[in-house]
Amino acid sequence: MTCAMRRALVTLLVLFVLVLSLVPASRAPGTPYTVRIYVTLEGAPLSGATVNVSLPKYGVSDTAAEIDPGVYDVNLGNRPYSNVSWWHGDTVRVDVYYGTYYEWATQKIDISEGYNLFTFDLEEEQYPPHAPAHPSPSHQATGMSRDVALSVEVFDPNGDDLTVRFYNASGHTLMGTVADVSSGSTASVSWSGLAFNTTYSWYAVADDGLFTTQSDTWEFTTREPRIYTLTISVDPSDGGTVTLDPDRDYYYEEEKVTMEAHPATGYVFDRWSGDIVGTNACKNITVYGNKTVTARFKPVQYTLNVTVDPPEGGTVACDPPTGPYDAGANVTLTAVPAEGYVFDRWQGDAAGNANPLNVTMDANRSISAHFAVNVPPSIAILFPPNNSTVSGAIAVEGTASDDNGNHTLHRVEIKIDDGDWQAATGTSAWHFFWNTTGVSDGPHVIHARAYDGHVYTENSTTVEVCNQVPVTRHRVRWAPHPWIPRNPDPGNVSVITQDDAVNFTVSSPRRDTVSTYYRWSWWNESSGLYEFWPTSDTPGAVNGSEITVSSHSSQIQYNGDSPFWEG
Repeated sequence: MTCAMRRALVTLLVLFVLVLSLVPASRAPGTPYTVRIYVTLEGAPLSGATVNVSLPKYGVSDTAAEIDPGVYDVNLGNRPYSNVSWWHGDTVRVDVYYGTYYEWATQKIDISEGYNLFTFDLEEEQYPPHAPAHPSPSHQATGMSRDVALSVEVFDPNGDDLTVRFYNASGHTLMGTVADVSSGSTASVSWSGLAFNTTYSWYAVADDGLFTTQSDTWEFTTREPRIYTLTISVDPSDGGTVTLDPDRDYYYEEEKVTMEAHPATGYVFDRWSGDIVGTNACKNITVYGNKTVTARFKPVQYTLNVTVDPPEGGTVACDPPTGPYDAGANVTLTAVPAEGYVFDRWQGDAAGNANPLNVTMDANRSISAHFAVNVPPSIAILFPPNNSTVSGAIAVEGTASDDNGNHTLHRVEIKIDDGDWQAATGTSAWHFFWNTTGVSDGPHVIHARAYDGHVYTENSTTVEVCNQVPVTRHRVRWAPHPWIPRNPDPGNVSVITQDDAVNFTVSSPRRDTVSTYYRWSWWNESSGLYEFWPTSDTPGAVNGSEITVSSHSSQIQYNGDSPFWEG
């Protein structure tokens, strides 16, 4: 954290109170005082501060004791110098220390106000950073290379992070800046592109945000350059050429050279061999000695190796039939399964099950055609269920699969009864729309079959087509509460059909209660079940209600406060 940042965050509030210690104002001269100091940091009481209180006039001082967090006391009359006579107007000095923070203040003793109060900010005392030291390279070093790493050690008494700048002493040109350098650590920059056999001078400046300190000026000398040769050849001689940048008969030590191989027509660059190796046609090198290098080229051709798995599963036809193949050539592979086998997939440098397969020869390739024993496909009809009743337009749905892989499914077909086969939509998951109004009411058979390119597998389901509105018989009954007398036939009131209306009213002969409990339900002839309604905690008004029977179970709610009678 920089000094500027620390001052922005820290404010110490000191309240300095001189309190007369239980002595009337008439005994002012020489009366002991309790000096109380309140110290806070960012609004919170600060413990652990060192607080010194002194009477400069008499050359005496003492340390205030912390009696509560942030509260410090000292009694001028209860110390070794209590025999000192003081008077109104004498000055008391308070010095407060906390880490590297320090502040002081004075106040004259004046009991006429009961106590004296003032505030001040406590700030850290700032010191400039030390001059950067321990340079590298050392002063007057010789034999340095053309690329030098400059470094110095820096230190700040306040522990601040430092910004270190490096300068070329010739012209005082800034060469680099390193920010946020910890006190006691090293800062470094690179000085590159220097000339051989040349003396350079430099210095560094440490900056803590308030102060800057410059180092001594140091110097070093680069060494004499060595001279090397770079010998280039190509193989085969007509395979291509090599360019050098720069292109000279000799090169200085540490000089950068770019070698680039250019293949002739019909060749590609293969590799570098000799003192420099690699497969990149463009090669950047730094010369540190004599080098002999060969650029190797090769004709542009690729091989294609085709196999089958298992060997008896089939064959693969290649067009064109033989290689090697020129770069970019297109080769068509066609897998031909043997009897009882199906083509499954490509493996190796090809994937998927496209047949035939187009291969672009841009590298050497090895491809295998995998065949599998043919297994008939399977097919299932999921909707409508067998022996179900259907009407109107429906979607016949199902699935198909093949142990040889669903990609071997060619198609799914549907027919109704003895009709023609028609294509369904989809294979592994398929559907077919059928308008049942085109056939008579009654039983019909839905046939479905799947084809894998070799055999068909068929399945079927039988449904009942019913496009007429059925008459459903219902019975109405009611189940009374034990408090209510039962009907002569409480179980079966009437037998009705769908869409019939029922009128009813209910009453209770009990006069000593306002609550009547009963249940009312429909009975469906087809299911043979009653569903009682309502439960005892579900109210509803039904007195004098009219309901219409639907094809599903219906219930009538009740009102426990309704009068009851049968009608």
